[in-house]
Amino acid sequence: MVFKQPDKNEFEQVKQLVEEFWLFNENMQPKQFSILSDKGRVIAFGRLIEHSEATELCTMGVAKEFQKKGLGEKMVEHLIRMAKRDVYLVTILPGFFAKSGFKVVQDYPDSLRKKVEICTKEYHVEEPYFVMKCNIQ
Repeated sequence: MVFKQPDKNEFEQVKQLVEEFWLFNENMQPKQFSILSDKGRVIAFGRLIEHSEATELCTMGVAKEFQKKGLGEKMVEHLIRMAKRDVYLVTILPGFFAKSGFKVVQDYPDSLRKKVEICTKEYHVEEPYFVMKCNIQ
């Protein structure tokens, strides 16, 4: 398995997984994604969005039969390595991302404020949303 950008068929699989997992799907472009693929099958994916004032990690998941095998953590680590500046995210799973160096923050760029509003209105869940930041050295 190797990290790569999705080809056309793999991006269709990513879109299906995003819908299945009910993840943020606004303006998705293949070049924003990294995937782990096994013989053409997407088993993990994640997205970096470059905003004018921040880099955001979002739209990340692992195919159900491959969950609990450390692939989510590997994807987060890969995306952090790809980032050229500090990375922010909006999540309901702060414990998961804390393992990769993310910390909950109260002060964050406007693009993430907008994301929290979208998530709260369109992706309403029982758990609270947190904004987290990982400093890139």
